[in-house]
Amino acid sequence: MQNYIDNTGVQVADVVVGFIYLENRDLDSIKQLDAELKTKGESFDYFCWDLYAKVGQEYQTNEELKGHRAEVLHLIEEGNNPTAELADYVATRNVECITETMERLGIRYDLLPRESEILHLHFWDRAFEQMKQLGVIHYVDEGKQKGCWVMAFESHSGNDEHETDKILVRSNGTVTYTGKDIAYQMWKLGILGLDFNYRKFYEYPDGKEVWITTGTQDGEHPRFGGGETIYNVIDTRQSYPQEVVKKGVAAISPERGEKASVHLAYEMVALSPAAAEELGFQLSDEDRSKPFIEMSGRKGLGVKADDLIDRLEANALVEVESRHPDAADEEKKHIAHQIAVGALRYFLLKFTRNTVIVFDFAEALSFDGETGLFCQYFGGPCELDL
Repeated sequence: MQNYIDNTGVQVADVVVGFIYLENRDLDSIKQLDAELKTKGESFDYFCWDLYAKVGQEYQTNEELKGHRAEVLHLIEEGNNPTAELADYVATRNVECITETMERLGIRYDLLPRESEILHLHFWDRAFEQMKQLGVIHYVDEGKQKGCWVMAFESHSGNDEHETDKILVRSNGTVTYTGKDIAYQMWKLGILGLDFNYRKFYEYPDGKEVWITTGTQDGEHPRFGGGETIYNVIDTRQSYPQEVVKKGVAAISPERGEKASVHLAYEMVALSPAAAEELGFQLSDEDRSKPFIEMSGRKGLGVKADDLIDRLEANALVEVESRHPDAADEEKKHIAHQIAVGALRYFLLKFTRNTVIVFDFAEALSFDGETGLFCQYFGGPCELDL
């Protein structure tokens, strides 16, 4: 399983803008901050979450700050400069935090392909040249898209938002997510003619290794890429960009066609009003009447995965202690963890892919009805015999 790391995108750029222009920090200062957070038992990714929301709020009134985004994006994509080095540290530390969080849920990766290598190892250059030669993309001389390279397929004109999705190279020369994803998809299918460099990134407690792409080769590595059919698990809001990617790859390699690329779409995860309040969000009467509260990282409205797991474990531990007060503390915590993870995984899986997943603590941890706890409790012999 691969987790694509968008380490040259606007979210990373916005955090970098925050560090440089709001926090007035350079790379050494950020590393020092990271060490201080560890000492206090705090997490670097939590700090970045809060900073990202702060930058989003500042953009609303500070045009000068917002103007730095394009500059920072360009420097990150260019590489080999202090801003790119700072961004690389920030992104890599966040990926380390994500990997550790996913391990708590029993979710593991084999490879972490980074968007930066799509550019620096010339994946995009190779794909770009092929698309130009085949007439898959064209340069726009006038109008709103003047100066851009755009995917051309007339049967899917889309709305204004979708028209933006078909831009592969912006007028300032930076490559869009959709453009880089086409090159990445070509690599996954083994039709690009180039390969990444790799290094070991992380080792799980049982010795299983996670690899990450890098600019320089680091010895022998497992074989990655070259699949026959690729399943891209991305939320439904990315359906149109994924269609652009699929059609772009099919135009380059008609023999593989669109069937080689499958978008496994899923709806967004939201919070019930009760869950949002339990996590400390202040809701208006209007919010409480809504069927769900939509999350937004830019607004700072969302759930940090570790906080969610911690809360589920704490709630499960109360139940375990009420039923087995004489059990050893470590055993109680172990069972509570299994209950929490099982409840969360089942809750996320029980919805159809085209249904908004509205998370609610009481429902997820219920022993009645269609819940993970019901399956664990009544599903047969298991460690979670309550």
